[in-house]
Amino acid sequence: MHVSDKRDNILFLVDSGSSVSLLPKARSPKPLTVQPLTLYAANHAPIATYGTLKKTLNLGLRRDFQCDFTIADVPLAILGADFLAHHGLLPDCKNQEIIDSLTGLRAKGSLRVAPIHSVSTLETAEENTVAQQYARLVDEFSDLFEQSAGPVQIKSLPVKHNIITTGPTISERPRRLTGDRLAAAKKVFDDLLNQGIIRPSNSQWASPLHLVPKRNGSWRVTGDYRRLNAVTVPDRYPLPIIEDLLQESPGKVFSTVDLQKAFYQIPVAEQDIEKTAVTTPFGLFEFLGTSLGLRNSAQTMQRTINHVLRKLPFAKAYVDDIFVASNSHAEHLMHLRQLFETLREANLKINRQKCTFGKPQVLYLGYQVSSDGFRPPPAKIEAISDYPQPTNATELRRFLGMVNYYRQCLPRAAHIQAPLHELLKGLPNKKAKLRWTETALQAFKSCKESIVDATCNTFLRPDAELALRTDASNIAIGAALEQKEPDGSWRPLGFFSRKLDPTQRKYSTYDRELLAVSASIKHFERILEGRTFTTWTDHRPLVYAAQQRSDKASPRQVRSLEFISRFNTTLKHARGEDNVVADALSRTEPSEDTAQDNEVCNNNETLSRHQDDQISNVEVSTISMPSVLTPSSIAEAQANDDELRNLQNSSLDLQRIVLNGFDVWCDVAHGVVRPYLPERLRRQAFEVLHNLSHPGIRTTARTVAEKSIFTLANGDPVTKHGS
Repeated sequence: MHVSDKRDNILFLVDSGSSVSLLPKARSPKPLTVQPLTLYAANHAPIATYGTLKKTLNLGLRRDFQCDFTIADVPLAILGADFLAHHGLLPDCKNQEIIDSLTGLRAKGSLRVAPIHSVSTLETAEENTVAQQYARLVDEFSDLFEQSAGPVQIKSLPVKHNIITTGPTISERPRRLTGDRLAAAKKVFDDLLNQGIIRPSNSQWASPLHLVPKRNGSWRVTGDYRRLNAVTVPDRYPLPIIEDLLQESPGKVFSTVDLQKAFYQIPVAEQDIEKTAVTTPFGLFEFLGTSLGLRNSAQTMQRTINHVLRKLPFAKAYVDDIFVASNSHAEHLMHLRQLFETLREANLKINRQKCTFGKPQVLYLGYQVSSDGFRPPPAKIEAISDYPQPTNATELRRFLGMVNYYRQCLPRAAHIQAPLHELLKGLPNKKAKLRWTETALQAFKSCKESIVDATCNTFLRPDAELALRTDASNIAIGAALEQKEPDGSWRPLGFFSRKLDPTQRKYSTYDRELLAVSASIKHFERILEGRTFTTWTDHRPLVYAAQQRSDKASPRQVRSLEFISRFNTTLKHARGEDNVVADALSRTEPSEDTAQDNEVCNNNETLSRHQDDQISNVEVSTISMPSVLTPSSIAEAQANDDELRNLQNSSLDLQRIVLNGFDVWCDVAHGVVRPYLPERLRRQAFEVLHNLSHPGIRTTARTVAEKSIFTLANGDPVTKHGS
């Protein structure tokens, strides 16, 4: 059957057997280059392709249809199964029409002889064989993929959805609908009536009709049950934590299974059916199957699916979304067979269009899952990266919600987002305009960068060695839980970071570091309980905390230490430069020119310098913090410093040392290299060193003097060894 595009007068072959939609190369407005993708016709003849072209069609159905067509060496344009499924179009060959399932409108087509029969994408022989095995399995259980008629009784569990309410009857007026919304609502309700999911009602209860737009342009129709939900007694059955579910599902081959109209398959308790009544412009209807939007519906579904899958440890489920992970295709086919048999026994149906079978990488619950672990998918990363600058509190909270969904994969989330949360304070209402500052704008940009750089969290192995790396600053605390892989590498299981409240910011360095350890263990308690692990901290006094007398500690310290003692962990000291993972969770983000030279130099690093045409080795001292004092910034400041010229004529042994490609003047008089700090960098060095560990003023000055040289107001040089 053929249909015509009214916009460009192009005749399209409607071919549901073709997996892709095609345009002849003569229709391309630009020069063509053969692409590596090869298609095959039904007679196995190869078809060359030349890229894609986005095109909008007018098929006479009162709405436009957009599609990415593959440009190919074919004589006739083809509307394939991808186009039909995406837009909900149904070919009616008997009446030579194409039907819009959204509106019920029909467009007249015509029957002609077509030279191309069908098209499918090229696969390797091995992939084709595996795909055929999954296809045969699906065909074997074809009854699972049939349209279900009305709510069903789950055979393995006499489950019903109960709506226990308090207070008087809830009744509201119908909402007025016009145009496509009214037509869409009528069509959906007609379908639900035919399927036995709803029936006309005489109930005294009435909730208004609610329409939610779908991604494909159609409408999801349900009741607005907000007032009913407010008087419904909550069901306390727990829903899984998504990160925990993914972390415990290792594998190399994955499938996602979506149940067909899952909520509708669960019947409402007879005495509560009247409470589901929805009032519309065309009548009052009540639901026999569990309607979307009802309070406790997710808990009822989770209780049901947990019972159904209780004997299948390889299958996990979040409400109606089932996830299967296996280590090989052979094992996976066996797992799917067991799952299908279980679902058939329970009388549950599967939505084939929303399923993925036997893939090395799948999308599940908003994450991209592969054999390496789970991480944010590219589409979500792009959506967050392209998010426009929020103008009010609602938009900013929406952005933060999108980012924090992936918080488990994001180091330093609390620290990065702190300026954005400050923007939300004191706003009179959620529509009030935001007053952006440079700090907040940088935080907004850093949030986008963090999602781009999000880590891939690995799967949890019960026999693996664990390490918890913690750190604290005066703004936030953070930790990284890592797992040792069989190859000896360490990979993250997850991240934790939390902004400190005003009281906690006043804690001493010791107390903040202790809080970081106890809060991090509490966050990862599910994984750490009963396991032996090492806790790393860059605050050395904390290593001896367990040995101190309890009467010397404050009540808060005693509580934290008592909590830590419940776990089988050993506290160890990690130098700041070695604790880079956790340190990044609570420290300020380094600037761009510090990416390569994160510190002035590393402790005990040996640098080579030319002196009198000979190479001698010099031990370089460290300015381990702040990272903003880089060789490039010091060299730039030294180039315009008048004091340096005077020091070159003093008793100091100043030499030009090459650090990361930059010439930096350093004192080497005592066998240890100490960079000269120009005046404009000194306050920065003092402030950051003081803020990192909060020593006294004298201690801070002594630390800077040990790491560098500078001059007093009278011009005398100050070093560790004299002034």
